[in-house]
Amino acid sequence: MLNIPSHVGIVIDNCLEEINLKEKLLRNIFKVYDICSNIGINEVTFYGINNFYDEIAYGLILKGAKLLVVGNTESAYFPNELLQFAQGRTKGDGVKVNVLVNYSIIWDIDNKISSYNYKNNYNDERFEFVSSLDLIVVWNGKKELKRFLPLQTIKSNYYIEKQSFMNFEPLHIYNAIRYKCCKNIKYEANKA
Repeated sequence: MLNIPSHVGIVIDNCLEEINLKEKLLRNIFKVYDICSNIGINEVTFYGINNFYDEIAYGLILKGAKLLVVGNTESAYFPNELLQFAQGRTKGDGVKVNVLVNYSIIWDIDNKISSYNYKNNYNDERFEFVSSLDLIVVWNGKKELKRFLPLQTIKSNYYIEKQSFMNFEPLHIYNAIRYKCCKNIKYEANKA
């Protein structure tokens, strides 16, 4: 039996600027959510989304997601339509979903977002920040992660998918989980 990760980070490649890709982007994000929900993943963090924030947020909420938008709300670049989702996690009966919007490590450190989470200072689930990630799936063959949740990724496993996120297939998630599980098995074998 596979040890399903509790929290998966989804890093979408930066090829999503074209409006005509909107339906494909939305469909793929919702597919990722459905797969994670169906296999028992408790939390998903999306990073690298550049457009259509409001449609993504409302679509995830309709699916039951407990949504939290994390990012610099005081910046002029933060989308106004997402301010309500940055005030606390929405109620739902599904997977916790974090969407990083206008997020940067400097903002995170200056506001102690990661360290609040790290020290577990929040008891109110609405204001619970992003937990540690077990697995990060990166699309488009990128091997370098910049500006992505410094403390939450310290112990993460990474899976690099060569395909673009726009060519998402469910197998990408399943392969990433298998990779994480096999990597852990090999590590445990080497410890013995």
